[in-house]
Amino acid sequence: EPAFLPTGIRSGSASPPVAVLPTFRMDPPVKSGPLLLQQPPGLLLGAKRWKKSWFVLYPASLHGVARLEFFDCKEGAAPVDRITTKRLDKKIVRLADCVSVAPALDCSPKEGMAAFCLETNSRTYVFATEPQEAADWVAKLCEAAFLTNPGKTTPSATENVGQRDLEMATNSIYCSREEVNEFWVTVQKTEAAERCKLQGRYVLKASWNELILKEALSGVALYTWPYRLLRRYGRDKVMFSFEAGRRCESGPGNFTFETKQGNEICHVV
Repeated sequence: EPAFLPTGIRSGSASPPVAVLPTFRMDPPVKSGPLLLQQPPGLLLGAKRWKKSWFVLYPASLHGVARLEFFDCKEGAAPVDRITTKRLDKKIVRLADCVSVAPALDCSPKEGMAAFCLETNSRTYVFATEPQEAADWVAKLCEAAFLTNPGKTTPSATENVGQRDLEMATNSIYCSREEVNEFWVTVQKTEAAERCKLQGRYVLKASWNELILKEALSGVALYTWPYRLLRRYGRDKVMFSFEAGRRCESGPGNFTFETKQGNEICHVV
């Protein structure tokens, strides 16, 4: 018998048990689907070409960095196959290199579609899809690229989700310096929001003297609330809220926005 066999293992006997390697866990994507990607100009300068690709957005986690993966979208292939199959031709955009994500109003390939762009340190990517999908992609990309620890909650945060106990503050606003910030928010159902026909995702801009609610894709201002006309405002871990006065163009009432950046908005205000 070979001298190098381990003790207790004879020639022709069953093989020793094989060590089982731990299974690698991959976090699920926060969004996936087809998008049109604008291609670099070819021989015809100024000509815009679009290519359909399949995109998968992953948030930052213990198992990987925040990134946008994409590869050629073959017609007839099931979406689940595109996601679960290991693709050798996939490309990766690290969101740590992302500088900005914004609508691209003048770049839509055809009527009925909306374009948006993702700018990195080395390149600007321009995408196009249906308007509602474009708004959701922009929101998800912003959350993955610019929020610290997206999706992370603490026990205290979980306990407060159902309570919504806002730490409301008396309106003692003053103009100290010109400071502009924009935040992605989701309007919550209130009597005032229903009266103004507000629902879904918007951009809330906190300028030096007023709050401005803008359309997500077009950037058109829908309502403005001067700070001097707010009766009170406040936030908790998942909400920002304020009470508008009678002289506001929206009329009086409470407006509540779901956002993880309530502290930042209150700080600007």
